[in-house]
Order: sequence, then C-alpha cells, then structure tokens
Amino acid sequence: MAFKTIELIQNIKTVNATDETTVNTLLNTILNTFLKDLNYFNIRNTSIDNFTKGKLICETLEAYTILRNHILQVIDWYTQLHSIASTIESWITFLEQLPTIEQTSKTEGEIYKHYSIIIHELFLYLITIGLKNENFRFVAHLLHAPYNFQDTTTPKSFTKLFRNANIIREYYEKQYAQKFTKPMADSIIKRRPENITTYHIVEADLLCHYVAELNHQKWFPKTYIYDSHSEKTLFSNLNSQQHFNNTKALYNVTTVNQLENQLKTLKEKDEQDVAVGFSGSFHILYKAYQIIPVNTLATIT
Repeated sequence: MAFKTIELIQNIKTVNATDETTVNTLLNTILNTFLKDLNYFNIRNTSIDNFTKGKLICETLEAYTILRNHILQVIDWYTQLHSIASTIESWITFLEQLPTIEQTSKTEGEIYKHYSIIIHELFLYLITIGLKNENFRFVAHLLHAPYNFQDTTTPKSFTKLFRNANIIREYYEKQYAQKFTKPMADSIIKRRPENITTYHIVEADLLCHYVAELNHQKWFPKTYIYDSHSEKTLFSNLNSQQHFNNTKALYNVTTVNQLENQLKTLKEKDEQDVAVGFSGSFHILYKAYQIIPVNTLATIT
C-alpha cells in the first residue's frame, strides 16, 4: 500500500526549517493526510471470538508500523526545530482529531481497539521523541494544553488519550507462549523503532504519570516494568539548578518552591506512603515525591 503520508514526508528534507509558514503548511498537510491514511486499517467485525479479534488487531498493528515509523520521523524532524513555536498548535489539533477514527469504527460496529493502541502509542512517542531531542517546551505544551475533543463539551487534559486494549491478551500470550503483565505494553516495546530505546519510552511514560499525579489525574505508565531499575536522570537530576531550569516547564512551574510544594502536598494527601505497581509484580512504581529529589531540588549549581 502506497500511503500518501509517506510521499509527503519526503518533502521535509528540503523544506526551509526557518520559515514558520512553510513548516506549518507542510506539517498540517502531513498530519491531515495521516489521519485519512489510518482509515486503511479499519477491521470489519464479523462476530468473531476474542482470540481472532486479538489476532486481527495485532496483525493490523504490524502492518501499520511502517506508516507509524514515518510519522515518527516527522515528530523527530519537528522537535529538532526548537525555534518554531507557533506551529505547536498543529499537534494539539491533530491529537484532538485522532480519537475520532476510533469512535467512528466503534459506532459502525467495527473492531477498533487497534486504534486505541495507536492513539495511546502516538501520544507516548510525541513525549518520548520530544524528550530525546530535549525540546522541553514542546513536551510541556502537550502535557498542559487543554484539549477540545469532539466527544466532550469542556476542555480535557492529555490523560483523555490514555487507552487500554486487554482484548489482545489471549492471542498475544498464545503467540509468544508466555504470560504478560500487560500485552499492550509489551507490543509497544517490541514494536519500537531501533533509534528509540526502551529507556526513552519508559521515561516518557513515567513523566506522563508523574505530571498527571501532580495534577490529581491518572495516567498509569504501563511500560514501566520494562525498565524499572535504571535511574531516570530526567527526574534524579532535578537536584541540578541548570537541569531544573531547563525542565521546570514540564511540571508547569516557574520556581523551586512551586514544585516542592506540589510534591509535599501530594505526599500529605496520600493515604499510603508506599510505592505501587502492577499486582503481583516485583517492579516498583515509585511516587513522584519518591523519585524526584524533593529536599534537594536545584541545590547543585
């Protein structure tokens, strides 16, 4: 299948990256075309069992991965353009429109959970690649912007893009002949492109979780068990004044006291001052105030 999106993406190699109008026009064209190309992956529901549905979903995701990898190239290209600010809204609009393809398939009685995975995964990759390219302003905007989704009457946060797809479990576990804590998370990790590490994905997933946690919302980082032991410098380095200044926008704060107070308030309100995680898992999911050095924020110059 020759996707129009892939043809358009070839133009990013020659576009004048300093021309905001040109960048915005090309970006909007690519994103709108990508949304149309996603219709190619519709799966008709023929009243089949969950095992077969899971098989169709997983096979469709594999077929989609080629197109996805091209849109990830666009994210990588865009997030390296640190000087381009006005075009960030194009990504917000894109994310607001993305769930409509899932809703359309659901309304028409089609299998739609592959679109749920696509939505969740794309947002996670936007955060992952933005962090990887140290475009913290871009990432902060995605994490704190109000989203006007078509199925809501009031603005929502990024957490509305969180999805689950447990329907693939039966097929997925038979396919790999083993049990999985979260098959969807395993699929995300297994299908990652070579230039993005598991560390990058888990760090981004954890950031989504901690930002949601600080704002009394929920985003469970389902990939965390794939790299739960390594130090995540995005958080541990917040004891550095320079790192704090570079990344404070991620937490929607401007001063050390603001983040410090948020973390202390969160701890005080917690019913249990213990780490949490998947039931039966030995991998610990630490709370924000346990992973961020709250008592030594920005103390190292």
